[in-house]
Amino acid sequence: AVLREAKERYLMEHVREFFTFSSGGSWQFRDIRAGLQATIPLPVLAALRASPEDLSDIVCGAPDSSSDDFDFREVFQVVLDPELQSCTELQDAFWEVVDGLCPADKRLLLLFITGIAKLPAKGTEFMTIEMPFLPLGLEDQRKILHMVPQSHTCDNILELPNYYESLVKIRLAETGGGPLTDEMKAGIEVELRHVLRRKIQIACENALGYGLDSVEAETGVEAP
Repeated sequence: AVLREAKERYLMEHVREFFTFSSGGSWQFRDIRAGLQATIPLPVLAALRASPEDLSDIVCGAPDSSSDDFDFREVFQVVLDPELQSCTELQDAFWEVVDGLCPADKRLLLLFITGIAKLPAKGTEFMTIEMPFLPLGLEDQRKILHMVPQSHTCDNILELPNYYESLVKIRLAETGGGPLTDEMKAGIEVELRHVLRRKIQIACENALGYGLDSVEAETGVEAP
């Protein structure tokens, strides 16, 4: 809180010093206006009949409180790749975990996926969830359980390892390759939610740049 207040004071002093007419800042306003008109020509704004408030929303986004709860599926046009669509167990568990996050943790996930903690206007952006990882054997399935979700913020893409399939293959191998019973499936689905919650938390809390490794074992974090 102290750091935020100091930052706000610094910004206000900077604005008063350089961006007011009394300080000789009229040239900044002229350049800002020229840049804005190059992006959004005046005839377009006139045709839209945009008010100053509308223009502010276009440039800066709508007012948004970080303490407000939200649903990713209501804000974004969410696109699931075919693999995730076919795995209802992982899909249901993922949304149950995400919907259960507190608003602050949802903002961290929003920041992780999009690169910004501010919500866009509803329905104006896509968010894509993909499962691009293709394990070839049991050892690869074990590696999947060491991976954390990855993101491409330029395109709002979340890459989600198929933890459900890996848990099923590993647990079946531990029992000698027998059939997946209802009791085993129920236990795996409980474990799946625990794994998802933990992996999402690790990804969000450590995604401070491009150095986030995809395999936890390489970062010294204990796997489940």
